[in-house]
Amino acid sequence: MLRFLKNILQLIVNPSRGWEDVSHDSDEPAALCRDGLYPLLAITALSCVGAFWKIDSSTTLISVIQNALVTFTAYFATMFLAEFTMGLAMDKICDKEPSARKNSTVAIYSIAILAIFTIIINIIPIDLAVLKFLPIYVGFILYKSMRYESVAPDKIGHYMFLTIFSIIVPPYLLISIFDIIKP
Repeated sequence: MLRFLKNILQLIVNPSRGWEDVSHDSDEPAALCRDGLYPLLAITALSCVGAFWKIDSSTTLISVIQNALVTFTAYFATMFLAEFTMGLAMDKICDKEPSARKNSTVAIYSIAILAIFTIIINIIPIDLAVLKFLPIYVGFILYKSMRYESVAPDKIGHYMFLTIFSIIVPPYLLISIFDIIKP
């Protein structure tokens, strides 16, 4: 877990160097999920309790539990959606033979960073609009992952479209859909 968090911090501070570190660590995606992502998603869900101390909040216990379940489910489902869509499309985007392990690793670390940004948004007692733009930085981190994924230079736009719409957009879309249908 500590190496997972170290790599996340490195990806946030210096994405190019962070992807090099991730490449050198070469952890298996199953281990990254078990030891890093799943506990982080649980912490993200627990951070929904922060709605109780938000200024001008009329939050109930039921709504906090619903938000926690929706948050965990949205990020969990996004991981599988991202792995599936990247597995389908990366063979047309990469210079070399695409690696399912690298696709999973990119999805896992990107979702983990999104989850950390969600924790930050949940625990700050006031709603700052600027924090809602943090996921854009994940797009930059994904841009820097192109060397790690061996993306062909003429396919950069395809790669960014794929990663943005399979990693960044789905959790927020799922959370919005759940917000519409929950009572």
